[in-house]
Amino acid sequence: MFPRKLLGLEEGFASRHCVGLKSLKVLSLNFIDVTGEILEHFLSMCPFLERLSVSFVEKLVNLRVVGPSIALKYLKLDECDDLKRVEISNTNLLSFIHTGTAIDLRLSNVPSLVEVAITSQNNDIASLCASTAFMRLAFTQLSCCLYQLETLMINTQEAEYNKDYTFPILPNLKHLELTVEGDYKLSLNQLSFFMKASPYLQRLALKLRFWEHHSNEGKKIKKAAKCPHHYIKVVEVFGYCGRTNAVEHVMFLMENVVALEKLVIVPYWSWDCHHSGSESGKRERKKEAKERRHANMHLKNRVPSTVEFVVVVDLECNRITTTEDIPPIPEPELGDLRGEMTKLLHPNVVGWDRSDEGWFI
Repeated sequence: MFPRKLLGLEEGFASRHCVGLKSLKVLSLNFIDVTGEILEHFLSMCPFLERLSVSFVEKLVNLRVVGPSIALKYLKLDECDDLKRVEISNTNLLSFIHTGTAIDLRLSNVPSLVEVAITSQNNDIASLCASTAFMRLAFTQLSCCLYQLETLMINTQEAEYNKDYTFPILPNLKHLELTVEGDYKLSLNQLSFFMKASPYLQRLALKLRFWEHHSNEGKKIKKAAKCPHHYIKVVEVFGYCGRTNAVEHVMFLMENVVALEKLVIVPYWSWDCHHSGSESGKRERKKEAKERRHANMHLKNRVPSTVEFVVVVDLECNRITTTEDIPPIPEPELGDLRGEMTKLLHPNVVGWDRSDEGWFI
């Protein structure tokens, strides 16, 4: 459990121990038990805290980010299995990213929120069953900010296509990252709906998921009506493999993205992290090379000469989005923070370390 005495939450430990934290701008908590009370205390006592990332933690059930006095701009909650409810209200939050099973997300008065991710990194049954809930989150619990979103990342696996459902228009959406089940018979219809709902979309990242033992394997997906899109310039297809349905997704996009300038193909295994030194990793690398050859043989000659065609050789593990314009995380102003942490941290926590996302415990 995160040391409560560090924050002055235990009797006998005055708040003077927290002085070194007041200038904190970036906080990342990974693989440590932490409660909503502790996170909310951080938010209240750190007036300059702009980035909060919480990954693979337990004990976090509810979290409230409420009030204009909170400086938080970026909030990321990654695979927090106990998380049930998040409330964000009256804040200037710019980005909210949640990876994991469905939660009760309550948003209100978030005028600056322009980036939202509601997705799942896992392949387990619980995550798949929650995918329909992800769709409900996108178009109900996010209803107060859909019109202002510029970036949306969402998982539609196992979500049933409903031709009678009216998608809300996303007039400001510029970047869409969509995870779909590649063998779902109405997958192209779902993709078409999202394209129609995002008339000014400029960048589309399509993540294809295929299952080795899936009831739909071997069945061709259904054709979808044409839906010409005149603003998308870059299309990225993740999870490409030699299956007919993977090719069908790519061809559908090439036929309907009128102003396409660049097509990026990421092979089947590249966007899942694997250990290249292990036997399973070596097998995956061979499959990956096979899919690259397939893309070059079966797609390259079908791409117009005006479109740049790229087949990715390797991809950084655990990368959620390919957006290039996400602002870099600033170096934290440590001051006396390192000394305070060394004195007060739990014995099992050795101190601060540097990751790609800033300083973390």
